[in-house]
Amino acid sequence: MSTAPAPRPSGGQLAPAHERLAHQRSAASLRAEHTQSVAMGLLTIHDVIEAAGRPGGRPLLRISINQLLLAQPGWGTARTRTVLDRLRLMTETRSAKEKVARLDIAWLVDPRARGTRLVAFLDVTCQPTGAPWPGFPFRPAPEGAVLQGASR
Repeated sequence: MSTAPAPRPSGGQLAPAHERLAHQRSAASLRAEHTQSVAMGLLTIHDVIEAAGRPGGRPLLRISINQLLLAQPGWGTARTRTVLDRLRLMTETRSAKEKVARLDIAWLVDPRARGTRLVAFLDVTCQPTGAPWPGFPFRPAPEGAVLQGASR
């Protein structure tokens, strides 16, 4: 009996089982670490999505959006379901074809969507800051008002 790895259709070789297992454990550990950091308030969900696009962040692409939202402090199933339903409507995802609860970061940042899913996700997860002053935009800014992000 041969101990060589099984050949792949592409001509490459599969990694030995112990290497695959170590890689899977490392990937699972990275996902758990980031999810726990969100739960502790050390990272935001947007930080995790950004980290998924960096070198070495590929395992993070498998974190489900549902799991990521639920990990946030103060988020429960009702609020998460509301956000996922809004995301489904904005991206026109068919719930029968794609289970909304199973959508992951890879689906969110898929380049074939040309950023539309990510923009929709940001729209449903970012809190509106409200009007910068009473009567905005129909009234002029009060004397001395400084808008957020604007310099004096």
